[in-house]
Amino acid sequence: LMLLVSGYIGFFLLLLVGLLAFPSLKSAANIPFTHIATALAGTLMVFIIADRAIVKRDLIGRGVYFVIAHTRLQRRSEQRLRQLKRFFDELAEGREMFVHAKRKFIAPTLAQFSVLFLDCLTLLVIFYAFGLHAPFTVIVFAYAVGRFLGAASLLPGGLGSFDAAQIFMLNAFGVPLAAATLATLVFRLFAYWIPTPIGLYYYRHL
Repeated sequence: LMLLVSGYIGFFLLLLVGLLAFPSLKSAANIPFTHIATALAGTLMVFIIADRAIVKRDLIGRGVYFVIAHTRLQRRSEQRLRQLKRFFDELAEGREMFVHAKRKFIAPTLAQFSVLFLDCLTLLVIFYAFGLHAPFTVIVFAYAVGRFLGAASLLPGGLGSFDAAQIFMLNAFGVPLAAATLATLVFRLFAYWIPTPIGLYYYRHL
């Protein structure tokens, strides 16, 4: 839970940096800002609903038990519900920790934000390495929107959705399509494909 909370707070901090820089961009008029704002508001509502579900888990559980009591799969459903209840109880413990000890999340959140910010710097270096140019504010915003849509797609690492969203946003802000595609693919090499086998190795041996 600490990983998820600090990760998403760090992500929204990065997105806030991009949003603050948004009005200063000459190509901002080409971006459907209302669509982006609506998507962000919808995501925020999902987190609010999930939080309320954790708080009201006992009430929801009683309602679900009442419904399955009249089904033929009652025994199997009850077993799955008990597993789900344990999961939500553990989330509730983590939520209580976050509510009463928010300071413990400051350092992990800053660390997560630093990782995201360094990803943006990596993209900037990639552009410079190929003799290309893209404003850092554009990179931050395009990366943040790409990460958002990649997370919303529920695909591992946002494969495909992140890449397409970042390329689209970079191109919409005036970065040539070929340059945006090249930078995104090379970034994927450093941020995903190279670390993956290293992570798999340590996952097996630690």
